[in-house]
Amino acid sequence: MAQSPKVLVIEDDLHTQNIIRQILTRDLALRHLHLNVVTASDGEEGIARFRELAPDLVITDLLMPKVDGFKVVETIRADARGKTIPVLVLSAVFRDRQAQTKLERDFGVCFQAKPFSPRALARILVGLLKPAAEKPSERAAPEKPAPAPRAALVRAVLGTEARNLASGKEPTEPPRPAPREPEAPRGAAERPTTGSLLDRPVPALLLDLFEAEASGTLELRRGKIRKLIHVMAGHPIFVQSNQRNETLGQMLVRRGLLGAAQNA
Repeated sequence: MAQSPKVLVIEDDLHTQNIIRQILTRDLALRHLHLNVVTASDGEEGIARFRELAPDLVITDLLMPKVDGFKVVETIRADARGKTIPVLVLSAVFRDRQAQTKLERDFGVCFQAKPFSPRALARILVGLLKPAAEKPSERAAPEKPAPAPRAALVRAVLGTEARNLASGKEPTEPPRPAPREPEAPRGAAERPTTGSLLDRPVPALLLDLFEAEASGTLELRRGKIRKLIHVMAGHPIFVQSNQRNETLGQMLVRRGLLGAAQNA
């Protein structure tokens, strides 16, 4: 009997970790694969799990304690077993297209911004897992790890839905069923529209919006820091921040992987 493909999820936020696990095990496009999902809560544990399990796919965050996602990817690619396996990098600091392109080119990874649409992430994962699903035990190794289709990445990060939202148009992809009378989610009357993140953290708020199939903008403020998370039908579409030092380009400059002039 063929062995189920193994997926290693390296994510320090337990709420995000749980969302990714649910997508991998419950999404209609993925659950027939009966994926064996293994998790790690920091980069150090993730590297140890990779060496122990030799997974078919690695999903990793960038900002993590002990060892960050850059070191995780470098370690995986330096290992003979990790040169060709697909790696999906998740990050909430994404903004710079040039930095994303460098990360994809130099490390042969796919990139997905956080927060993400579960539906868009599932489509990308289907493409990354296709070789493992076809031949779980004797997958032919390509010369370079194949990234997810660019069209899928663009739609997931800065694509059609985001542009349509900004212009006031209704999204055209994916098609949605005819609207129905909205029903108040359970507990909606007790859920405040404003509050403190100390009482309810961001991942929990996103789960609330997902369960309620809500559309709108979640605004986060702390002093002069302001972040906007745009949500449609419960799915985060894109995020905006007024903090330049949170961009992926700035992180790559600090690590010496990108010159300051290139990031200007």
